[in-house]
Amino acid sequence: DLVRSRGLGDVYKEDNQPNQGLFGVSSGHILDLNLYGSIASTEENIGGIVGSNSGTIETCTNHSNITGNYYVGGISGQTNNGNVINCSNTGNITGLSTDSENLSRVGGIVGYKLGTGQIETCTNAGNINGQTQVGGIVGGNDGNILECTNNGIVSGTVEFTGGIVGTTGSGTLTRCDNYGKVIGIESVGGLSLYTSDAADEGLGV
Repeated sequence: DLVRSRGLGDVYKEDNQPNQGLFGVSSGHILDLNLYGSIASTEENIGGIVGSNSGTIETCTNHSNITGNYYVGGISGQTNNGNVINCSNTGNITGLSTDSENLSRVGGIVGYKLGTGQIETCTNAGNINGQTQVGGIVGGNDGNILECTNNGIVSGTVEFTGGIVGTTGSGTLTRCDNYGKVIGIESVGGLSLYTSDAADEGLGV
């Protein structure tokens, strides 16, 4: 299924349920959306375009402020076996979680990326705030990130704060640039703070 639109009016959602976004859950192809307004929840998988994504999101821009508990992103809260391509975020993204059992995983594009597929040629200019695993592009990464750029301020209140990714586990990080300020208490890096079994290549500041 293909969803395509050049522009939307302001969208305001406040619903304390998981999987919140313009679309709650998507396994289809979402193309050419521009989102304004705000989305807020006290649960997980909260994104501007999609809460939980297993499809493809392409050429979409989020200008909305997004607030969620954990797995919070400007485009998608969580992307599992899906793609996010040529998307951008200018909204402020906030993860509320203070629970050590549920890492906040907050990102300018995707909160938590796992499985197959990749995040490619995406840009963040919004301010990103969370507790643990906070990144300008992705909070927690177990996927592939290619040619992405962060220009926003990234702030983590506990640990694992990075200009591109908070942490990278089994994924890859290739030709990514961070030009934003990164602020954290412990384990702070220009690109990705913690890397395990992953390939990293890029420019850090």
